[in-house]
Amino acid sequence: MAGDDEVVRMKEEKEILRKYIELKGLRKTNQRYKVLEVFLSNESHLSVDELYALVKKKYPEISHSTVFRSMKIIFDAGLATKIRTCEGVIQYEHSYKHSQHGHMICSKCHKMIEFDDTKIKELLKKAAKKENFKVQVCRTKIIGLCGKCKK
Repeated sequence: MAGDDEVVRMKEEKEILRKYIELKGLRKTNQRYKVLEVFLSNESHLSVDELYALVKKKYPEISHSTVFRSMKIIFDAGLATKIRTCEGVIQYEHSYKHSQHGHMICSKCHKMIEFDDTKIKELLKKAAKKENFKVQVCRTKIIGLCGKCKK
């Protein structure tokens, strides 16, 4: 069962999506909110195909293309971030009220490990400031071998 904080956050995210859809003049469909619900109920990094499999279990009437288009809107509304795997697959993760972090991705088994990249980002911000460079996006992604694969 979801905790009170999680329920409040989900309501806020639904409201953010509603406002974004209204602002952009998009159609308000229940399917978009159902995709958001399934996305938010899973804390994993998900590709559209993986999310579609989860959505299909709960809402078999929703098509793959609806999940694809809904995730673009959810991303554009600021509720998800994208991570590109070593294979070039886009995966989504929650971004609203979630701590920022970096990712270590195993180039062999494709395991994704989240880590605190606060100090790395501080160094990058200092370097940008020194060069009078305005940072727009700063994500830390390290590709290598996980403990299991390097053996």
